[in-house]
Amino acid sequence: MKIKTFKEWVAAVEREYVKFSTMHDYLNVGGVARLNTFRVLSDASCFASTASEMLELIEAYGGLSEAPNAAAPVRALKVIAAQENAEKEEKQAFRTAKTMPKGNGHSGRKE
Repeated sequence: MKIKTFKEWVAAVEREYVKFSTMHDYLNVGGVARLNTFRVLSDASCFASTASEMLELIEAYGGLSEAPNAAAPVRALKVIAAQENAEKEEKQAFRTAKTMPKGNGHSGRKE
């Protein structure tokens, strides 16, 4: 499944957290580390409404973005944030173009 939006990312992180938490008693040390990583990502996602905000929270968490278990979710989040920023810039450019004056009626052509 390809994750395209922040909402889908949050749902995927939650699914991974639930998957690991149901197997908690059977996890080795690496599995417990992944469980803890997804727990932190899931909990932190409650405080963000966009991928960019979530990235800021992750960076503020002190090195979570460098954690081996967080590499794939953080990479996906960066892609989503870039898409969100591109869409926001496109909308801003459209609004700017829409509000620009049309000119003084002279096209420069001679009739």
